[in-house]
Amino acid sequence: MTRLSAPKKQLLSCKMGGGSIHVAGIVFHKGRRIEWTVECAVAMTELKMALTRAPVLITLDCSENALGIELGIDASTTIGWGAVLSQYKDDGKAHPARYESGIWSDQEKKYDALKLECRRLIKALKKL
Repeated sequence: MTRLSAPKKQLLSCKMGGGSIHVAGIVFHKGRRIEWTVECAVAMTELKMALTRAPVLITLDCSENALGIELGIDASTTIGWGAVLSQYKDDGKAHPARYESGIWSDQEKKYDALKLECRRLIKALKKL
C-alpha cells in the first residue's frame, strides 16, 4: 500500500478555509471552501489511478478453489449510491475487483431511507 501513501497524504493535506483537512477525513463546513490546488489535482489523479489498477484492483477468481466474494454497498439519502465488489485472498483480506456508483433521480430522492437501501442493492446487482 505504499503506492497509495504519498498521493493520499498529499491530497488530504490540502488547505480548507482557515485550517487543514486531516487524515481522518475531509470535513465540509457550510460556507467554507476547499482550496483545490494543482497539487491536490495531481494527488487525486494519482490516487484514482492507483485504486483502479493492479495491485489494488484485482481480477475476480471464479475457480473452484477461490475464496468468497463480497458486495459492499452504501447510499446517501440525497445524492446517490456506491458499491464495491471484492474477493477474499489468501492474506484474509477483501480486495476490490470492481467499483460502481450512481446518483438518485429526482423521483428516487423522494423515497424514504429504507426504500433507498433496497434500491441501492438492486442497482448494484444490476450493474455488477
